[in-house]
Amino acid sequence: SKPAPVIPENLIPEKVSASAYQRIINCPYQYFCADGLRLKALEELTEELKKSDYGERIHLILQCFHHGHSYYGKAFDSTITEVNAKQAEQYLSKLSEKIFLADLENNILHRSWLYRWQKHIPAYINWQIKQQLNWRTFLSEKNLEVTLDKTLQIVGRLDRIDKSKENNTHAIIDYKTGKTARQDDIDIGENVQLSIYALLDTEASEVSYLSVDSSYQKVETKSSLTGEDLEINREQNKQRLIELFRQMKNRQPMPAWGDNMVCRYCNFSGLCRKAEWTE
Repeated sequence: SKPAPVIPENLIPEKVSASAYQRIINCPYQYFCADGLRLKALEELTEELKKSDYGERIHLILQCFHHGHSYYGKAFDSTITEVNAKQAEQYLSKLSEKIFLADLENNILHRSWLYRWQKHIPAYINWQIKQQLNWRTFLSEKNLEVTLDKTLQIVGRLDRIDKSKENNTHAIIDYKTGKTARQDDIDIGENVQLSIYALLDTEASEVSYLSVDSSYQKVETKSSLTGEDLEINREQNKQRLIELFRQMKNRQPMPAWGDNMVCRYCNFSGLCRKAEWTE
């Protein structure tokens, strides 16, 4: 039968991240294994590690480009316009080479990742020119922690926070080099990463996924929460998180859903033993 254990109170985490919250929604049993028992997944396949290396480097490159770095050099601190767009592209391209090749052996595979990103640079600069009409870059790689109730804290690192030129509200931007969540899944609460970011920064009036890698070399906002929808989503997820942890403390079971899409990428199928379930 489907497992449905109870988390002992001393194993219930006091802090929850976006990925941990997502695990609760995906499958409570997955959360029980990863966050309650603190079990680690087996190391990912090499190709997956290469892809995650790629994403990490893009994040670092954009952080350095906008805010500078003690090792990699100062930011491109001019306001980007049509006039200096080419100069900005060249600056970002040289910075990218420096970061991509800094701690990786200079082989063909690593250079191919660099070239893949460099093809997106003109599109990124164009996106930034439009973005800065209403927003100015404010913070990057910002760690935040917020207490939802007396014992439950949410934590997270935000890729980028821009500040409105009009009213000082914030736009949180999450860079994505892989697939982004569908808008429908965000709206109905199935994907909760943007919701956590909205809770972490109450000044945010806009939270979005920015795709910086595609087969068409496009850089574009894929899905977002803004305005009244953001306010409603923020409050609903706050109440849901508080209620979920109240249920855990009341010894509510953590069942395995058996959802095929979730199970396909789950690291704990050996423990869950879905193949052995009897209805």
